[in-house]
Amino acid sequence: MSEYSYHWQDDGELIMRWDNSPHWRNVRTFPYHKHEGDRVLPSARVRICDVIKVMEETLERQV
Repeated sequence: MSEYSYHWQDDGELIMRWDNSPHWRNVRTFPYHKHEGDRVLPSARVRICDVIKVMEETLERQV
C-alpha cells in the first residue's frame, strides 16, 4: 500500500486533508480517512484526481 496525504488549505488554514496514516483505527474505513477541520471522518482511498474533483465541486457551490 502506498502512503498518501493530500492537503487543501487556504491562507494556512486546513480545509480538508485525505490520508491513509494508520493513526485512526476507530474509523470504519481504516486506514483511509479525511480531516475536515478538527473532525476525522471515514473516506475511501482517493487519488489526486478525486481530490481535485471535490475541490472543484466545493468551489463551484460557493460561487
